[in-house]
Amino acid sequence: MSVKDLQYPSEVTITACILRYPRAHSNFQTSETPKCNLTFLPLPLDFDFIQGGDWVALAKCIQDWLLKVVLDTHSQEWLWGHEVFWIAFIAAYPLFPLGSWLMWDLKILLEGSFMQSWMDRMSVDGLEADSKDVVSLTEGLLAEALGNIRADLWEEFRCTVSLFYPHELTGNI
Repeated sequence: MSVKDLQYPSEVTITACILRYPRAHSNFQTSETPKCNLTFLPLPLDFDFIQGGDWVALAKCIQDWLLKVVLDTHSQEWLWGHEVFWIAFIAAYPLFPLGSWLMWDLKILLEGSFMQSWMDRMSVDGLEADSKDVVSLTEGLLAEALGNIRADLWEEFRCTVSLFYPHELTGNI
């Protein structure tokens, strides 16, 4: 698989993504192009899915798109954008809800299939947000482990984005 394969989803890739991540795609009725201009896509050419700072900037752009362009919280665009926002946010802060993170706009509710799954995974460990285990967890998390988490989230982001954006993910902006 080449880097191009990771950036330009084909029909086969989209089908594989739906099969691999069915919970992320259960809320969407169609893979049509959104009616709203996708101001956060394509991603910058230098976007690096391993770098937390790139995800922070992306989550901010998606949040702005949801709140300034989409507006209708019952639309397919909102549901889709809501999911990709949370994937980007978690990639930016992979210990969420533990650790430290910047606050998002509360108009974007802490819900959705991806977020529910993430919160379920995080609660399995039995850690509480005020636990002293959080300090040792964040200090002990290796860069390689963060990279692996972000690589998995990149795959989920790419698959979810492909539902409404069947184009190359990076490009000149």
